Amino acid sequence: MDPIAFFTALAPTVVAAVVAGVVSYLAGRSMKSFEWRLALTRDRLAARERLYGEFLAEATTLQLQAIDAKVARAADFSSITAKMELISLQAPDAVVAAAREVWTAALDANAAKPKEGPGTGFFALKQTFIKEVRSEIEALQR
Repeated sequence: MDPIAFFTALAPTVVAAVVAGVVSYLAGRSMKSFEWRLALTRDRLAARERLYGEFLAEATTLQLQAIDAKVARAADFSSITAKMELISLQAPDAVVAAAREVWTAALDANAAKPKEGPGTGFFALKQTFIKEVRSEIEALQR
């Protein structure tokens, strides 16, 4: 067989294999990039849901404790304050504002002279916070 005829017959096969390889690489890279972004979003959502849930649980605990007795040490507020700071760093302004209202109410309920009785208006503040968090989570899922 003539070498030129052999390479002429082989060239379209090699070109087709190279083109198929490039297309496969680009499609795989695009798919892996999409999966990575999806996993990152899923992890971010889970972390925020956990943070918001823990924040609400601590705020509610402080409100309930204020009914029986005020928190005696300022250090007892460090956990909820740390969560408030994390929310301030990660969340949009609307969520931060709602969280700040819940946080302030929890701290105020344990003050020596609270502005209101324990739990007064807390439920409404909590519902506002939950509404803002749900809006943020829905926006992140899109």
